[in-house]
Amino acid sequence: MAFESVAVLWGTVVAAAGVIAVHLLSWRRPQPRVLPTARFVPAAAQRALSRRLQPSDLGLLALRLLAVLSIGLAVAGPAFSLRQPGVARVIVADRSRSVASLVEVRDSVDGLSEGVATSRVILFDSLPVIASNDAWRDSSGSVVRGNLDAALIAGVREAAALRSRFDSVEVVVVSPLVAEEVSAGTAGIVAAHGRPLRHVRVRARTVSAPPVLASSTLPPPTDPVGAALRLAWDTPPSWLRVTRGPMTPAESAHAMRGGLVIVWPVDSRSSPAGNGILSATGAVVGAFTRTGEPTGTPVAWWSDGRPSAAQETLGAGCVRTVAIGLPVAGDAVLRPAFQRLVRDLSVPCDWRDDRVLEASELAWLTPPAESTSAEARATVGSPFTRRLLLLLALVALAAEWRLRRRGRGPQVAPALEMSGGTA
Repeated sequence: MAFESVAVLWGTVVAAAGVIAVHLLSWRRPQPRVLPTARFVPAAAQRALSRRLQPSDLGLLALRLLAVLSIGLAVAGPAFSLRQPGVARVIVADRSRSVASLVEVRDSVDGLSEGVATSRVILFDSLPVIASNDAWRDSSGSVVRGNLDAALIAGVREAAALRSRFDSVEVVVVSPLVAEEVSAGTAGIVAAHGRPLRHVRVRARTVSAPPVLASSTLPPPTDPVGAALRLAWDTPPSWLRVTRGPMTPAESAHAMRGGLVIVWPVDSRSSPAGNGILSATGAVVGAFTRTGEPTGTPVAWWSDGRPSAAQETLGAGCVRTVAIGLPVAGDAVLRPAFQRLVRDLSVPCDWRDDRVLEASELAWLTPPAESTSAEARATVGSPFTRRLLLLLALVALAAEWRLRRRGRGPQVAPALEMSGGTA
């Protein structure tokens, strides 16, 4: 049992001792007795009866003590902890394309699962999956980008469920933690968790550099797409070719050799679309229109969830179709948010930001933890116990009042009765 206020608990003990002392100090005179005359005293040795002190009204004392102790304990805030001793560990394990060896991840998870009361394993690539028992050992690596934000949200939820059952809960991230797996919101998720996270680093997979081809082909600077691409890239990359019409055999050959071809058609029959477009690194808002429905793997989305750009593999490279109609006037294509969108749409086909984050960039892993006392107060509080104690005190006071009402106790709290006399 724990108490929110130990000072109130000791005050209750002192108050109970005071009730006992007042009860014992209270006394009454014995009833007077008529002394017989001497002539009726038999001729025998005389004996004197001494006075004795005898506690009385013990039931009344018990009821008063019960009322004082119940009220004091209710104010002190008692509770019973049902949490099990030991450490529960939530392991967020990376199996995305950034991991060099899934065997290394499994070995790390095995080591972290030893010596704890219980453990939970959450595998993640683009989506987190809560692994049951040892089924996660049979899982294979993934070829998609890891999403640490979604995995941390799942891990924090699992930790919150375990925190009501165990004294201590840890969240451990097993991942190389490369730049493409985190976002601007990752630090906010960890800060909302309010407790430090532990990181176990595994080796990251190395990625080959994009192919160096002849030269890039872009629309003219007077075209909004051409102007946006020249602002997004200081030097147009050699792997990139952009067409505003149908693909040509030269562009198909460029993709077959490992290059990227962006098909960004101009369609006068475009229809209004949502103002928002979401890409890998952010969102952009503007007066854009739909110019069709791209097929393939989506790489950008409209605000309603439908794809605004999609990618299809062609030989060693790929073709990206963009169905975003741009305004003919205004500075929408010159804004930084649109520059990020254009850059996301023009990265290499198998491009990934595989830069391993340095320790200085992982300061969000250890946010200021909440104080232990505040956490204990939040977990041991029991309103039901307080209500039960106050109800018990009310019953005791009602019983004491009824006992005095029926005349079973004196009007003033007596405890000691002095009786006896001389004969």
